[in-house]
Amino acid sequence: MAENDTDTAKLKAEIEKLRKDFASVAETLKELSSEQARESVAHLRHQAEQTGEKIEAEIRERPLTSVATAFALGFILARLLNR
Repeated sequence: MAENDTDTAKLKAEIEKLRKDFASVAETLKELSSEQARESVAHLRHQAEQTGEKIEAEIRERPLTSVATAFALGFILARLLNR
């Protein structure tokens, strides 16, 4: 009987250790996911800034074409939304 109690106590201790290890792994995964999300946001922000700079450069190089394009897109969008 004492042997069963000892085995049960060992099993409980192992289960508790596994629970703590699992909690630690879950926390680590959460931190890694958060870091990856931050890196993705930073990368997307950088890409958006570069795209904005390219668009601004195109507008400076071809202002009349940019105005005509914006007008045409606005006209088409207005026609589509009025239907």
